[in-house]
Amino acid sequence: EQKRRDRTAKIIVDKSFWKDLELLLAVLEPFHVTLDRVCQKETTAGRVYEMLLDCEQAILRCDTLKKHKAEQERAAEVFMWRWNKIIHTDIHAAARRLHPKALGECFAEDDEGNRGMTIIFQVFFPDTTARDKARNEFRQFWQTGVLMMPPKEYDTSKSEWEMSQVKAEALREVELVKKGDVHELQWWKDHGWILPHLAPMA
Repeated sequence: EQKRRDRTAKIIVDKSFWKDLELLLAVLEPFHVTLDRVCQKETTAGRVYEMLLDCEQAILRCDTLKKHKAEQERAAEVFMWRWNKIIHTDIHAAARRLHPKALGECFAEDDEGNRGMTIIFQVFFPDTTARDKARNEFRQFWQTGVLMMPPKEYDTSKSEWEMSQVKAEALREVELVKKGDVHELQWWKDHGWILPHLAPMA
């Protein structure tokens, strides 16, 4: 018992221990913040994807790590290795596509997110007709940022002018999502019926 106490005391008085601890806390902080956000409220896979990407930038921006360039570069290198090997998949990239912040973004046809969307379409819509409608919503409306008029069966009570106001409100709230004033899941709950095939996937 005394030997363990002596070893502990020796470690604590060693200056390198406190330096290593400071660096460890600096590296772990952005990941702790991400986990805290995920645990505190509902989120989407696309949002988690974004938050994890932010972790790399947080490591590169960290003032504590900037004082120790080699350790900072190593931490970023380890993170990117794990990102590319474990986290960064076509499916995760596709989840990012369904975040309201991605409305209006266009990507190359062979982009990782589009490859992931193809997989998701096949899983969610075994029926080819429904799958084609989902693809149509995604390519012609989601990527162009021009929200489609929903099918008549979703709401027959609204006039064409009222529907234009509904779409305008949905687009305004996209800006609020980007600012963090409206949660992405709330956006889909409020406006998902305009995009009836994409909403269940989101």
